[in-house]
Amino acid sequence: SRSCVLFATWNMRPSYRVPKSWIYDFLQQPGKKAVACGPLEEERMGRLPAVDPQDVHDPRVVAALDAMTRRMGEVTENLGILAHKPEYAELIHAVSEAIDSPTEIDPILKQMLELKVARLFGCEYSIDLMEGCLLRKGVGQDELHELDFHRESTLFDERTKLALTFTEKMVLDSVDDELFALVRRAFSLQET
Repeated sequence: SRSCVLFATWNMRPSYRVPKSWIYDFLQQPGKKAVACGPLEEERMGRLPAVDPQDVHDPRVVAALDAMTRRMGEVTENLGILAHKPEYAELIHAVSEAIDSPTEIDPILKQMLELKVARLFGCEYSIDLMEGCLLRKGVGQDELHELDFHRESTLFDERTKLALTFTEKMVLDSVDDELFALVRRAFSLQET
């Protein structure tokens, strides 16, 4: 029987990409073949152009673009494209406002948890977005790397490790009573 492997990692961020040499080494083995999901390119361009913020006059779109710039430091490509339809921009703005509504939890920790979820789901777009945002807010590259190894990391305090573990369990498994009790003791109701 022939072996086949799907290399979906070719278009992933460089820090997560499987080296091309591994793929070529794999292909040198008898009976092996690889199926690529996309081109071997570093950058991909959107198929639709984003709106030019200077040309936007609809107040719903202006509000969405302004809010995204405040939150992320820039207008993301997907919002720039969705802004062609003011209804979509308004919806994205409403969702972002709900996510960013004030809570007692540290905003950096909140965004680190969002990044953890994006990584667990493998959402390259959200990973890029959240990593860039966190780097601009002063989070170090080493912390971003150790996010995936948070339990063993010396860069995170116990409270942060607990929040990351809780997030991971919510996405991948289930939260048992013991973990839930630990979270309830460590975080106030206003922080959750």
